[in-house]
Amino acid sequence: MSAPGALLATPTSARGHPVALYLTRNLATGGAERVFIDYVNNAQSLSPVVALLERRGGLLPELSTGVPFEARVDRTAVPRQLEAIASEIPGESFARLALECLWLKDVAKQTGADVVSSFLMRAHVVALVTKIALLPDVPVVLNIHEHMSDSAPFLYPLKRDRALMRWVTRCLFPRADRIIVVAEELKRDLVASHGVPADLIEVVHNPLHIERIRAAGAESVAPRWMSPAGTRTIVAVGRLVYLKGYDLLLHALAKLRATRDVRLMLVGKGVERGELEKLAAQLGVQAAVTFAGEHINPWKLIARADVLALTSRTEAFPSVLGEAMALGVPVLATDCSGGVRECLRDGAAGLIVATEDVSAIARGLERILEDAELRATLVAAGHARAASFDLPERLRHYESVLSRVMLSRTT
Repeated sequence: MSAPGALLATPTSARGHPVALYLTRNLATGGAERVFIDYVNNAQSLSPVVALLERRGGLLPELSTGVPFEARVDRTAVPRQLEAIASEIPGESFARLALECLWLKDVAKQTGADVVSSFLMRAHVVALVTKIALLPDVPVVLNIHEHMSDSAPFLYPLKRDRALMRWVTRCLFPRADRIIVVAEELKRDLVASHGVPADLIEVVHNPLHIERIRAAGAESVAPRWMSPAGTRTIVAVGRLVYLKGYDLLLHALAKLRATRDVRLMLVGKGVERGELEKLAAQLGVQAAVTFAGEHINPWKLIARADVLALTSRTEAFPSVLGEAMALGVPVLATDCSGGVRECLRDGAAGLIVATEDVSAIARGLERILEDAELRATLVAAGHARAASFDLPERLRHYESVLSRVMLSRTT
């Protein structure tokens, strides 16, 4: 991985492929960021260049050393006058946005980018404003990994920020050359709720690097992460935030603990950890809950669980469900979005229970833990469903979208 400001040679000359500039805010450990890494590290028909608005994130070491990489200057290098102005502007920082757009223009020109492919909202805004104001000839493809309507209250708690994001979605998104969404439900939402033209949107499910996931799942686990013999283990993976519904899972665990020896492992970090630890203590289950923190390889922990639980209040198309299915672990998920139903084939590949219903979550987990026939059915169906997301096919689909966009701009 090259240092910021020391971009490697443009890969076009080395591979003869069109250059795709992959843009995101940072490489924090998350589902969209893992998809970003998979597309970049395994590129076939395109030559990838990575551009980060912030040089940070737990997945930085996962980026292939052969991929050219550039990051914007640290925030401390931004002129103090501009920072002062930015701090007075409600919502997004327009001064910082201008600096980011100028930086992106320079990176695109240096690399000879044939397309800019952006991931997550801040990168979408930077890419689109740069295209409109500075680089009209470079096509932009947005990669949407969130349900724009359902996730807004959680991602943008301030009313002014939600209004700004609605404006961005309605007014700027249609200026993209193509929009890739990870589930049919996300397409329906963009069209029905935000007025984005349907013919601009294409569904490409999240890829699963199944070979890598299974190899990582087989790695050894430190003794401190192992459950005692005879204890059943529930695992949940994701940011410790309200959106993920871990409070519901703790309440469900308390119900299960009344009659059986079962433990919960929460893998991830986030602002809600302190509150979740307090809740576990209040419910009397603190001794049965392991806060494992963030792991670059969560798959070895998933692989040793009896069930993976996703109790979110909203989701787009959660990769962790496919990862668990690929590892042969049955899954339970709340019916929080069409994307979950799409991923689990309406309950054929995983048990789906009512959202915000602690009793339903507890009953569902109990069924999976106690019903051997149900477990076997879910594991078999899960394996088949995970195979449909395997990386090679998803990658071909994804790169074909970018290639068609580039071709349409040259004809």
